[in-house]
Amino acid sequence: MDTGVSDRSEGEPRRGVQTTGDPAEAPTAAVAPAVASGNGQSPTSPGAARAAASYPLPPVPAPQRGAAASIDRPAPREDTGRPRGRLRRRRKILLGVVIAALILLPAVGAAVWSSRQPSTYAAEVDLLHQPSDTSATDTIDRQLATHQVLLLRRDLLDDVAESVGRDPDELADDVGVEIVEGSSVLRIRVVDENRDRARRAATTLADRYAAIAGRLAPTSNIGRVELVDSATVLGEPVGPEPLRAAAAGGLAGLVLVLAFLALLRLRDRPGGPAGP
Repeated sequence: MDTGVSDRSEGEPRRGVQTTGDPAEAPTAAVAPAVASGNGQSPTSPGAARAAASYPLPPVPAPQRGAAASIDRPAPREDTGRPRGRLRRRRKILLGVVIAALILLPAVGAAVWSSRQPSTYAAEVDLLHQPSDTSATDTIDRQLATHQVLLLRRDLLDDVAESVGRDPDELADDVGVEIVEGSSVLRIRVVDENRDRARRAATTLADRYAAIAGRLAPTSNIGRVELVDSATVLGEPVGPEPLRAAAAGGLAGLVLVLAFLALLRLRDRPGGPAGP
């Protein structure tokens, strides 16, 4: 009896239901009869169609392509700066190695070089100063200083070097004169690789200067000097000195380190010279 209505409901699209053929909108058509049947009407009745038109449902969005992949894909890591920190640590380690090398290499090299040098010996001889009777204390100090200077005159050292068979320049570097503290004694010290030659050079220098001072005493008022005893050679060698050479090499290395750090600071400064 309701054949006409049923045919129209089956052959024509229901009012309020969109049939665009999009699979995403299919649930809208499926849910609408359920709303109508909840009111006690048949899903195929005209009332059901009107109910579906009165309660339109929003379309369900279709899942976007690649949505599942974007959900499952882990979020990218944030840059924590670890590579930069490792690079900074490596640079500090390299800088420390360079600084240690600049200090140690000159010190070790100087010590090795010094240890390979031949042993040297020192001979010492004392001259006793005899001031004049009218000399005051400050005058005596000045007389001792004068004798100390005259003992190192180059012409006198050249004569001594010729007598003992040494190079004058080397002998001039190996001779020293000191005033023994709290006394009137002038101590001459000669260093040589040959023990006997060192002793002969010290004795010859003391004898010849004593003669010179005796000739100058009457007119210069510097007093006289006399040889206390013949020169003696110290029992132990005075050279080489590897420790002192190592200290000097380490000091030179420290200077190199300071120059290197200054160069690095100048290089890192904006507008400084570009590195290689």
